[in-house]
Order: sequence, then structure tokens, then C-alpha cells
Amino acid sequence: MLGVPAFIGRTFGAADDTPDGRLAVLGFGYWQHRFGGDPGVIGRAITVNGVPFRIIAVTPREFYGTSMDSAAEIMMPLATMPQVAERRVSEKTPKPEDLAGFVYARVKPGTEKRAAAELTTISRQEAVREAPNDAQARESAQKRWIELTPASQGFSMIRSRFSEPLKVLMVVVGLVMLIACANIANLLLAKASARQREIAIRLSLGSTRGRLVRQLLTESALLSLVGGALGLLFAVGARYGIILLGTPPGSATAIPAAWNWRVLGFTAGVCILNALLFGMAPALRVTGIGFAEALKGGRTGRTAGRLPLARILVATQMALSLALLVGAGLFLGTLRNLDRVDLGFDRDRALMVTVDPSLAGYQGTALKEIYRHILERTGRVRGVRSVSFMQTRLISGRVSAGTVFVPGYTPRKDEDVKNLWVASK
Repeated sequence: MLGVPAFIGRTFGAADDTPDGRLAVLGFGYWQHRFGGDPGVIGRAITVNGVPFRIIAVTPREFYGTSMDSAAEIMMPLATMPQVAERRVSEKTPKPEDLAGFVYARVKPGTEKRAAAELTTISRQEAVREAPNDAQARESAQKRWIELTPASQGFSMIRSRFSEPLKVLMVVVGLVMLIACANIANLLLAKASARQREIAIRLSLGSTRGRLVRQLLTESALLSLVGGALGLLFAVGARYGIILLGTPPGSATAIPAAWNWRVLGFTAGVCILNALLFGMAPALRVTGIGFAEALKGGRTGRTAGRLPLARILVATQMALSLALLVGAGLFLGTLRNLDRVDLGFDRDRALMVTVDPSLAGYQGTALKEIYRHILERTGRVRGVRSVSFMQTRLISGRVSAGTVFVPGYTPRKDEDVKNLWVASK
């Protein structure tokens, strides 16, 4: 459906989507770091959560999967999901709740609204069919609607979470750039004032004003391009760190960190635009003087600080700097307040590790025994003061709720029985 060809081997066909169709397609990155790019990997076996699969293909380097948050390393037929998922089921035929996920479809051009309307109708009918006697469920079903989202760029929670903050960050970066450009323009004005005699001699020798303006703009462009090149060198070291900050721990991100011509072209365009905007005024001012007066020294003593344009640039710098300082102060205050939030537990020297022995085949009594063994072995590690298990990680954004029934107690109508805490002796 996605139209992705295989780099080597063959991709899935309709006949492969069966519980017994234990075939696997490897992502290019996983193939490189796990098998060293061995082309003979086709036909070999690989074990996923204790279930054997046979490798039939490797995807191209450019294909990361349908989600940009984590790269797809191993792809298997959907019907085999109950066998390898964390929540195992005994039936070979998967249940609908075992196959929950995203639906991708290739829609005919011009039929997006019609397709969304038909899917909305189907969704409402299914909701009513699941709870035919529940009036509240029927009412809630009528409020459902399906909205189609373009999938050409893949699905990404990171994109939806950080797109707005990144826009704010880009505004801040733009303000910093304007402050730096205004500072450079002031320096160019000061330098132009010191070069008035030189420019006057050039004009007196027959050089045209346009040629001098081009020379001065070339100098400004060279200065701007050098600054842009230094910025790119800094970005080379910072790009991976920025991506890792927004990537869940332990996952392979699919966000490409490689450079492309659009990034370099945009940087070069910004540098040239800055050179034109902030180098034009000094160039026009210094070449517009009367060279006879300049040769006599009548205006050489006039500094750039006394020029109206210089005063405007200084005022602009101060205004932008004040806005940035206030914003930075508020941001630091927010970080300080977040660091002082009482989380309800001692955060000092706390370490969390996620384990799931069931993925390795442990079940029943063996699963309880391995958990007990992990608990005892970890407790004997030198430097460990205490150790315990929990179902939901601390500060993970997830909760585990279940209905609690207390003998002899009838909850009020406005009381949620899931929030009752029962202390056992």
C-alpha cells in the first residue's frame, strides 16, 4: 500500500498476513548494525520475543517506517502480532482489541471529504452495535467524527508536541540574529566613517559610486558568510543532541539528521539577505559624501555614534535585548519552579529500570520466580539501599486504574470507586 520496494529480497504479499506467516522484513539501519549489512541475511532466522521468524527482505535506507518518533527495525505481518506483543493471547485468531493501531489508506484524489464522511458513519454504527442498550454510548457515538490526516510525512507525536515550542524558539533565534546584525551594522558604520578619506580618494580617481557600493557589499557578504559557516559548524555537533532530547530513551529515532541542500541553501540565503539589509546603509552613506570635503578632513572626525541611523540601531538593539532578557528571566523562573515541585517521593539517587521477562517466554510460576530472583539479586548489589517493583513508572504520564470493591461499603453516586484506597493489614 505504501509502495515501498525492497532493497534486497521481497516485501510482504497478501498471502503472508496469517498467524503462521512468520516472515520478517528488516529496516536498513537495523540490518546495518545487527548484521553488518550482510546481503546473505535473506532466508536466515531471527527470534522476536521468543517467536522465530524468517527474514525475507530489507527496506531501503530512506524508509524509516510510518512513525518519525522511532525507526521501524523489524516489520512482521499484522496477524502475528498476538504472538510477539507484550500482552499475549492464547487464540491464534487475533481479537480486534489486539490489533489496535493506526489505519493508513490511499484515497482517490478529490474524495477525501466523502471518505471521511463514510468512515464517520461506519464508526458511529459500530459504536452503537457494541453497546445497543447503552443510551449514553449511543449519544457519545453521534458526536464522533473521522478526520483524515495527510500521511506523506509520517505520524509523529514529537512533531505535534514540539512544533509550537519550536516556532517560539525560531522567533527567539530571529531576535538574537537581528540584535547581532544591528551590532554588525553599527560596526560597519563606524568602520565606514574611518574609511571616508579612502573612499574619497577612490572617487576622486574616477571610481564610480556603484562600484564602491558593490565592493562594500561584497565585504559585508563575506563577513556574513563566514558567520554562517561558523554557525553550521556548531550545528554539526548540536543536531544529534537536540534530536536525542526529544526522543524517548532507548528508541531509535527516525528523524533524519543528515544535511541536505535545502538547509544549506536556506542558511546561505539568510546570510546574503543579512549582508544586503545591514550592509547597504553603511555602503550608501560612506559613498554619498562629497569627496572634496572629505579630502580636506571636514567630515572625517564625525563618528558613527553621532549618526541618526546609528542611534536608531542602538535603540533597536536595546529594545530587542530587553525583551529577550525578560523572556529568559521568566523561562529560568519556570525551570526553577518545576525543579522545586514536590513529586511525593525522594528523587535523590533513584534509578528506574524496565524489565519484562514474559517477552523471553517466562509465564506463570516461572515468571513469579524470575521477578523474585531479580529483586533479590538487585538488592545484593553493592550500593543499593532498597529495591522494589512497580507496575507504572514514576512520572511517566501513565496511570493504572482498576475497580475496587470493599465488603460492607457502598460508594456514593458521586464517588468514583476507582479512586478508593484500601489498606490491608
